[in-house]
Amino acid sequence: MKRTRPTINPGVVGALFAAVLPAHHAADYLFQRHSDAVNKGEAGAVGRRACTRHVASHTLVQVAAAYGMARATGVRLRPSSVLAGAAVSAITHWVADRREPLRKAAYALGKGEFHDLGKARPGHDDNECVGTGAHFIDQAWHMVWLAPAVTLMARGARMVR
Repeated sequence: MKRTRPTINPGVVGALFAAVLPAHHAADYLFQRHSDAVNKGEAGAVGRRACTRHVASHTLVQVAAAYGMARATGVRLRPSSVLAGAAVSAITHWVADRREPLRKAAYALGKGEFHDLGKARPGHDDNECVGTGAHFIDQAWHMVWLAPAVTLMARGARMVR
């Protein structure tokens, strides 16, 4: 008997993206512990623990948003697909939020100057602003990976109404 691969409904992908994108922002800005935001990019165990805590809560918020959308619209998601998409989002989020990998990538791609925009300058009385180049690169990275993550979440979903 021929096995068929689960299909991906573009409408479900769009609905998931519409649900998970604001959840991403809420998890990154509203629900993230201040200590995790400050420490997640630090070297060593303190940074790794802070980043892991943040990514765990971030992933829970995204999965809750996905299932909330599914319940509200009559879509049945496959738990294995949601897990796969959440794993892509979590792993790529953790890498980005450790900060050094994205900084190295920015410099390797000739975007080092953009990365450093808005950063406090040593020897000056500057305050680092929220809208730094590093922040925009971080968010761009998350958006790039959010698309395949929700596409995986939609794999095999079906309408139940």
